[in-house]
Amino acid sequence: MFSILNNTNGEGMPDKMKQELTELEKQINTIFPSLSASKGVFMFRLSYADEATIRTGRRPVNKILHFS
Repeated sequence: MFSILNNTNGEGMPDKMKQELTELEKQINTIFPSLSASKGVFMFRLSYADEATIRTGRRPVNKILHFS
């Protein structure tokens, strides 16, 4: 969302969303100053949670990842 805000000046975004994203980006840059010079590719949230009630079925890596 930050890249859309910065690259298009938030074209198509409501003004409230632009303001919120601008403020959030400032806060993130305060926490992670290196993001001012480069952009984060992937960010995520860590938190505590109850154990999952249903486990996701996983395919073996060799069934989905192929090298040629």
